[in-house]
Amino acid sequence: MNRSVERRQFGAIGTIPGEILVGHHYTHPVRGPVRCPAAPLVAAGLRRAGHRVREVQCLRLAAHGDGDGSLFAASYVDRGGHAVGLVAAVHRADEARLAAAREVIMTWSAVWRTRRVMVADVRTACAASAFAVEIPGPRRRRIDALPAPRDRASGGTTTMPPAVHVPRDPGVAATCAHVARAHAEAQQFADNGDHLVVVGSRDHAETSALLARASGRGIVVESEEEVAALDLPADRVGYLVQPGARIEAAMAVLASLRRRYPRSRGAHPDHLCYAGSDRLETIRLVIGASDRTILLGDPDVTTSCVTNAAAVAVVDDPTLLRPAWLAGAECVGVVPAGPPGAALLPRLIDLLSGLGPVMVLHRRVITGTASAETGEVSNSLLR
Repeated sequence: MNRSVERRQFGAIGTIPGEILVGHHYTHPVRGPVRCPAAPLVAAGLRRAGHRVREVQCLRLAAHGDGDGSLFAASYVDRGGHAVGLVAAVHRADEARLAAAREVIMTWSAVWRTRRVMVADVRTACAASAFAVEIPGPRRRRIDALPAPRDRASGGTTTMPPAVHVPRDPGVAATCAHVARAHAEAQQFADNGDHLVVVGSRDHAETSALLARASGRGIVVESEEEVAALDLPADRVGYLVQPGARIEAAMAVLASLRRRYPRSRGAHPDHLCYAGSDRLETIRLVIGASDRTILLGDPDVTTSCVTNAAAVAVVDDPTLLRPAWLAGAECVGVVPAGPPGAALLPRLIDLLSGLGPVMVLHRRVITGTASAETGEVSNSLLR
């Protein structure tokens, strides 16, 4: 790509004093039609600098250098032989904006390079696991570094991660084997007259649904401290892990519960749902493999699973990205935050495709059970 990069100034027509035109296409006199997928990034940067900007589908070059304005263009030829570039035009008499247009084209074209875009595939078969990744956080546009993943601790004890409320889908029980089994087991504990302890988040809709099966003898615990405060009959305790809860945190709380109530009974380990843990591990792997990571979606949603010193930008609009932030980034990680992030993903990839050739990769961690007889791995979320 670097060998084909060209930056040139041409005459333009159709410019008006006082505004900068940013084109989504233009026609190069030698290379022919040039696509400009990153035009919205150029326009957004100029607007942030206080300029009046008008985006147009096609900027027109003046014949033989004539015309009312100057057009600044940068382009390269991709592997398929197609030209990709950036272009802005300004009226000849507008010297201040002439300098701004030249600078923005030079700045954005300076970060052109071949890139990998690694998307964290955090799709789940049920809404229950969403809380394990998405938690309320401060409104932030940019996070330069986030702490390593760890269980939130107080006095050496483990606390379950906080949750957001996810409305319960009436069809979940019919489509998710883990949820269906948890409901059946909660009902069985109730029929036996046991007190049901649900390890999970009391703010989560699925936890409320399990408690509804307990006939008034259910309680939620989120931490080891809460286990220590329980006062239940020693031989009438059953327990469940909320589907979607992060298993690594839940196991520490369960260990405390078993020490407190050695005669307690729980579901078989093959009934545990690893969707929440898999989502977290997927994001950790993407962040660890990326030079920069974009948490794409609602900026009120952050994540509890950032792993290293890689820079993370939290954005609800891909045009908020800055050229300096992308400079030198060979691999850009993307974590779609909920449905808004998934909806924005195609636009983000399109914008990045205007900053050099991109290869889009998807990474997903899936935990399943293996048959002791055959070794065959299965996962109910894949069926």
